[in-house]
Amino acid sequence: MQMHISQSIINMILDLEAEGELSSDKFEQKILGEISAVYAIEPFKSFKDLYTSVVKEIKAIQDYKNLSIFLDDDIKIARKFSPFSLAEVLIDSIRKSVQELSSINYVLMVDEYEALPPELQRSFNTMLKYANDKLTLRIGRRTERNIETATINDTEYLRINNDYLLVDLDENMRTGDPKKYFYSVAQKRIDLVFKDVSVDVKRLFGSTEDLLEECKNNAGSRKEHIRQILKTDTALSGEQINAIISIIEAPDNPIMEMLNALWVIRNPDKDKLKIARDVQQVMWDYLNKCHTLESQKYKLDYENKYRYTLTVLLCSIYKKNKMYYSFNTIVHLANGNTRVFINLCREIISDALFYEPDAFFDNLSVSALTQSNAIHKFSAKEFDDICSIIQYGESIRKLILNLGNMFAEFHKDRRARYPETNQFVLDKLELEEMNSTTLNMALRWSMIVKKPTPQRLSVDINKRGDIFYIDRIFSPLFNISYRTRGGFNVSIEKEEFSKMCEGIFTPSAVGKVLGTKKEESAEQLSLFGEIGDGSC
Repeated sequence: MQMHISQSIINMILDLEAEGELSSDKFEQKILGEISAVYAIEPFKSFKDLYTSVVKEIKAIQDYKNLSIFLDDDIKIARKFSPFSLAEVLIDSIRKSVQELSSINYVLMVDEYEALPPELQRSFNTMLKYANDKLTLRIGRRTERNIETATINDTEYLRINNDYLLVDLDENMRTGDPKKYFYSVAQKRIDLVFKDVSVDVKRLFGSTEDLLEECKNNAGSRKEHIRQILKTDTALSGEQINAIISIIEAPDNPIMEMLNALWVIRNPDKDKLKIARDVQQVMWDYLNKCHTLESQKYKLDYENKYRYTLTVLLCSIYKKNKMYYSFNTIVHLANGNTRVFINLCREIISDALFYEPDAFFDNLSVSALTQSNAIHKFSAKEFDDICSIIQYGESIRKLILNLGNMFAEFHKDRRARYPETNQFVLDKLELEEMNSTTLNMALRWSMIVKKPTPQRLSVDINKRGDIFYIDRIFSPLFNISYRTRGGFNVSIEKEEFSKMCEGIFTPSAVGKVLGTKKEESAEQLSLFGEIGDGSC
């Protein structure tokens, strides 16, 4: 590794000299003399000779790594170095001899530290333990609890705020405005690409989704979305349903029509035609801004509580994928992960340039359809990548598949009893060792996310505990909400959790809450468009 660091430093000097920023005549021989005391393999006449020698050593090591399994020969080591010894001597010599570079800080940055095997983590920890001012280490990793703190010395461990400073990059996400942060991230990159044109990120993707327009496009002139809700009241005949539809229908507003149907079936009065007329009046009071108690409740239901869940329900009735688009949606799906946010934007713009280049450059915006298709594709790819998790990847994939299918069942509930259900509660301490390890691995890779603090478990459970949800980026795969509403959370027993890690399994809570029979086979999502076992 220190060979690569030294190569980068020497390359920096050669580049600066080539650009006329430095003249090595004044310091080249002095630095090479100090280097030769450490790196005494062959004499060097210039930085180019040193660079060539370092590259040669790197190639020898790489060749050995690539061919060692096929050869019996041991690697021929010309000289052993302690960690950073060559790089540190080079840095120290440059600081003393090159005035222009005397105040330069040298930083070694290592990302995705949590993906390294434990033995490599211990090696980096040792470097952190004995780091000095010549070379600073910055390590990027996901969480504090899922990493190794031991060094190669069994008696020494890293200590926070003593051996290293821990900076939580997600703190601004929790305490600040993630939209503002991601807007600045995206806008900087857009400005670099469109140097001669002013392009606003929110205009490029649109600020928010237009749920009403989506519902109108899916429903057209059909009224099946009203009929399916009314049919959940088994006391209603087909003739009564048709009569109610004629009363509560709202031209050009399928969401309002579905809400009206919900109000009708939830009223205990058996005279549903009368109730339908009452609901129609409340709807008109709301539209005409007549402030009554009923119209205020209708306003809350329509504008907040049921708007999104009824859109998802309508999509399921007409067998359409829920559309995911707009800057607001992309921010929510990223779930605080900058990598996911940037890759989502890249995927969308790439598809726009391929499928609608003329419209893209003429309007400097991406259509909702192109955005949604790109996001659905990206969501499926992220789900596929679960199998790349070497340990417990297949179990995690099955678990995510079962959880997503479970939430999808709640979203398809014709009575919309628990809007936007997408969280579950579980007692980690009750899990068997293998299932506990699977969950911890899923948490480590952020496939499943735990709320930072214990909260009320559910609207029907007056206790506090841990609440979990699957990574928001999987929401498009299952056509579920990416928003956190609270309220009802699905309770999963330890035996059920175990079965969900093994194959397709639906927890009993789905049947108990939604009233579906256990023997009824609900269609489950697989990546092949049919029922699958979630195997990698």
